[in-house]
Amino acid sequence: MIRDVVGEMADGLDATSITVSEAIHDHCPGLDSDLFPATNRSTRANLGQITSLLADGEGPAGLTVPDEALSYARAYVHEGLSLELLTRVYREGQRSYSRLWLDRLRARARDADELADSMGYFSDWMFAWIEVVNRPLSEVYTAEHERWIRGGVAMRSEEVRSILSGAPVGVTEASSRLRYRLDARHVGFVIWSEAMSSGDVEVGDGHRVFGEMDRFAAEVAEYLGASSFLSLPIGRLYAGWAAVPADAPLADLPAAREHLHLAVGRPAWGVEGFRRSHQEALLAKRVATLTPQTAASSLTFGSVALDALMTQDLDEARRFVEDELGPLLEAGPGARRLLHTLEVFLHEESSFVRTARHMGIHENTVAYRVRRAEELLGRRASERQLELRAALRLANLTQGAG
Repeated sequence: MIRDVVGEMADGLDATSITVSEAIHDHCPGLDSDLFPATNRSTRANLGQITSLLADGEGPAGLTVPDEALSYARAYVHEGLSLELLTRVYREGQRSYSRLWLDRLRARARDADELADSMGYFSDWMFAWIEVVNRPLSEVYTAEHERWIRGGVAMRSEEVRSILSGAPVGVTEASSRLRYRLDARHVGFVIWSEAMSSGDVEVGDGHRVFGEMDRFAAEVAEYLGASSFLSLPIGRLYAGWAAVPADAPLADLPAAREHLHLAVGRPAWGVEGFRRSHQEALLAKRVATLTPQTAASSLTFGSVALDALMTQDLDEARRFVEDELGPLLEAGPGARRLLHTLEVFLHEESSFVRTARHMGIHENTVAYRVRRAEELLGRRASERQLELRAALRLANLTQGAG
């Protein structure tokens, strides 16, 4: 019975291939009709191989997947279709082809046992065939996907680097290559991982972390209400741009992940805005890395613009802090407590009462600490107050900076 059906299938292979391909497209949403010829070529090649092996009484172990089927898997990458859909297509093809076999076996079987035996043999054979072809198809799809991504990322990365360097830009052409409109209102942002920045990540883990960064970038763009967005790795960072409306929400950004951090620039227009917002995101990141406690949350440039300006030259910033606070910095274990109290005192407009309330301590304690700080400084806190405030702010930013 098996041999008889194989002979019948061989005679009508072209018609059978079309029937199976039509069933695949009917039951697999997401397959465009333009892909039907490729589906049919792959189906025809697979069914031809199946028929030959069954006719020779051979199992599917050790078979070589037809070139047409491998090309079909690669086409899924270029069409933006998933590996899961390709797997579903093969399962649907198996189901449709098995029904054709069942009809033919049923017409030939003398009794139910004979039908069950023959159909069981064919079903086992087809399940084994699916298992054999699944791995090379997956490998080809994955390799093509990685090649496609690398090529696309490399092209876009080169384009982005050229734009950021200040090179002349053909807006229409560059937008087409990036698949992102440059004549828009941009919010630039960067995502980073401390482990990636320090180089403490294995190659495999690096791919995983970049995958997490990519997903986080999409979440940030969605939160900003982006009509489109662009994201890609630049060195050990993940850089992103979102084309946003005028009322894009920059407050309460998505919380940074346990191992990922986010810094965001201000909205800005056009190519120059593309550059400027990215630069601001990098400046915010630099401030965040100076203050590890800040890096744990999402950070906007607007909230740290003054800090970014004051720390452009870290060596000069440290010298300024030492000149202004020198003796106070050397006050031993209590120095940090004195510095913090003095900073709150100035913020509360030199009010002992409000400072005590803010810090949750007694007014007398505040008064003692302020007097002690003034003794070490050699002047009243009200003298050169602007310089003192700046030095206290910079002390927080530069103490942990490398």
